[in-house]
Amino acid sequence: MKRNAKKWYVGIIFLLLVVLTACQSVEGIDLNKSLLEQLKVKSGESSQSMSWNFEIDPNADVTAEELSMLDKLKSGSIEVHTKSKDELNGSASGSITLAGKTIPFKLYTNDQKFVMQVESSKNLLSASLANSSTLEDMDLGFISGLKNDLEFRDELMSTLIRNLPNPKNTTIDFGHKTSINGEEVTLSNVKMEVQGTNLHEVIIDFIDNLLHDETNVKKLLNTALSYDQELSESDRKTEADDMMEQYRKFLSQLQVDLSNDDEAIYKMLNNRNNYIKLETGIDSSFKIRSTKAEIYYRIPKVAGMTPLPIRSAKITLTGQNWNINEAVAVDQPAANSKYTDIESITSPRSFIKQLDSASSLYDLLHNDLKLSVRTGEFYSMIGEDLSRPGQAVYADGHPYVKQGTMMIGAKQLATSMEFGLAWDKKQKTVVLKDNGNYVVFRLGSKQANANGKSVTLTQAPQVLNNYIYIPLKSAAVPLKTTIQLQSDIEYGTTLISLKVE
Repeated sequence: MKRNAKKWYVGIIFLLLVVLTACQSVEGIDLNKSLLEQLKVKSGESSQSMSWNFEIDPNADVTAEELSMLDKLKSGSIEVHTKSKDELNGSASGSITLAGKTIPFKLYTNDQKFVMQVESSKNLLSASLANSSTLEDMDLGFISGLKNDLEFRDELMSTLIRNLPNPKNTTIDFGHKTSINGEEVTLSNVKMEVQGTNLHEVIIDFIDNLLHDETNVKKLLNTALSYDQELSESDRKTEADDMMEQYRKFLSQLQVDLSNDDEAIYKMLNNRNNYIKLETGIDSSFKIRSTKAEIYYRIPKVAGMTPLPIRSAKITLTGQNWNINEAVAVDQPAANSKYTDIESITSPRSFIKQLDSASSLYDLLHNDLKLSVRTGEFYSMIGEDLSRPGQAVYADGHPYVKQGTMMIGAKQLATSMEFGLAWDKKQKTVVLKDNGNYVVFRLGSKQANANGKSVTLTQAPQVLNNYIYIPLKSAAVPLKTTIQLQSDIEYGTTLISLKVE
């Protein structure tokens, strides 16, 4: 078991601690029971929406380009209709509105793969769920056995829900009539509100409840640890005790910090302008049929913390649920669909290349958010010349200056800037290409071919320590790459910044 797993468990509890707001029995309605009933939902349909609005600080310490991007992202919305056949099979369709553009999407999932279809994508994007390496990549490989374990999920949620405290401002409206997917239903409508000055008190009460529920929390940890087959029974017990001690220390210290008005977390939560409003419609079977939530958070200026460029955030959510635990037919991708593995999408640019250049999504990502822009940075040592006798052994592709010409490893340049690279051993030529532009170098020759035109180089390409070096500027210009140099005399280095729009 990796030691950083402890932080993972505490992180889950802390995240849900801040996000969840609920209560126990209020005026005869057991809200905890209603929340626990949701764990029994296996199928159904829902419509969900979320909108957000961020207030941007015009005087924030950011570049004009960053401020422009924030302005485009400051407001938007998501609408989605979901269908669940069972725990593993489902589909969703909806749209995202951002920077004045509406982007439709569709999602499909089963026990084998997850599929995403976005506007104008040439292929559907898919990810295998059968042999997912995502958790291993996150250094949490032992948890991969939990991803389909419903028992663990139910234990986790039950522990959290059981310990949720009552917000002070809670009211209930019996016999509330509303329309759910065109059907008139009668619900018990529960309204809860937590003001900023009370939020830290609610969280403190939640922490206190969790600290007094050690039996169930320890049971939860033991369930998780049981998935690590390499642990012996005694090691598992030791690990559980150790994690439990860390859990106690973390929550106890958090409780103290939340009560101390000198602590940053107290100042971040205890703001009279902040609020959480939640409205939940519950039917006679204790199923949640409708939800409305509004969250407002004004970001305080806290001494010692770098101020954010966002002054405040307001998020609004709405939802309706129907066909609960009934037979639901989920949507499926077209039979003749072509797929691209999500793991092959290694950068925003590689995703954007999948899109139709006339689409709204391409316009948003490429033109508005400029996610196709590629940048790269290299350092060279001032006065270093790897072509001098005895110096080639230090060559590893990093730049150096040869008689006034900046030279760089062809492979290193291509990898950093996502250029195409081809080597012809017989002709001793190396080709760099990007977006229809290209440049052809030949080892030992001062003549090159840049987009069909012959150019004369200041230095010929050469091999140093098995690395092919080419003149940087002669490669950058035909490939529409800008170069900026910034020397630091104190450290004896030159920073080379490259950019492709």
